[in-house]
Amino acid sequence: MRLRRLGHAGLDLAASVRTNADVVRWTAIRTILAVALVVPATALAVWWLHGGDLGRPRDGYDGMRFALVLCALEALVFGPVLAWRTGMTLKALNLARDELDRLARVDPLTGLFNRRGFDQAAAVALDWPQAWGRPAAIVMGDLDHFKSVNDRFGHEFGDVALKRVAEVLRSAAGDRPILLGRQGGEEFLLLLTGLTRAEASAFADGIRRATAAEPVEWDGMRATVTMSFGVAAVAAYEGRISRLIARADAALLEAKRAGRNCVVELAEALAAA
Repeated sequence: MRLRRLGHAGLDLAASVRTNADVVRWTAIRTILAVALVVPATALAVWWLHGGDLGRPRDGYDGMRFALVLCALEALVFGPVLAWRTGMTLKALNLARDELDRLARVDPLTGLFNRRGFDQAAAVALDWPQAWGRPAAIVMGDLDHFKSVNDRFGHEFGDVALKRVAEVLRSAAGDRPILLGRQGGEEFLLLLTGLTRAEASAFADGIRRATAAEPVEWDGMRATVTMSFGVAAVAAYEGRISRLIARADAALLEAKRAGRNCVVELAEALAAA
């Protein structure tokens, strides 16, 4: 479930924790600085206006005591207001920062991870003891003849097709620990943990069949869109996801050479190269 949440909600948990810590820290710092600067200055000003004079100890003492009491009341009244306003401002800035960070990791069209977000999420998901030594697979998918689809039906129809593929991927993933990403253009990238090569291939084939089963429709136009898939898997993950991605890319190229609309695994000899 941890990987699932990362794949569909983004890496927002750590950012949220940092945001809350920043709000508390900077609110405290700004409040302390404000009180430290304002209270002495106000005390001296009131003492001077009250007629304080170093040459008159009693009058100076009474004036300073009055100034300090006044400043204490000022701090009690305005301190919480200052802290609240500072906290709200910092919270808004941090939320804006987190949103920019999220947008930098998520593909705006499909809502899946972009390549940068996918790499970061995969690194987090695989960098924990339970992931090491377990099966892992990369599935790379590509819409067949997507340029022809865009040329024939227009780019808006192509965008609808890409969104449809993203919906198919989410539906297929369900609650399983699967990361979903858009590699760029018409390519999609998936990380599956705990699945053997055969299971990963079967999963990819299910997506292939689901994509081709229902035509894409938009603005009175209708077309069947198919996908090709390359699968690369290891029986025990050892921290080489870049190699898995490269192998899946090679397998996808083989799927295109084989006529498209199919799933290809690299042969063991080629996979080990």
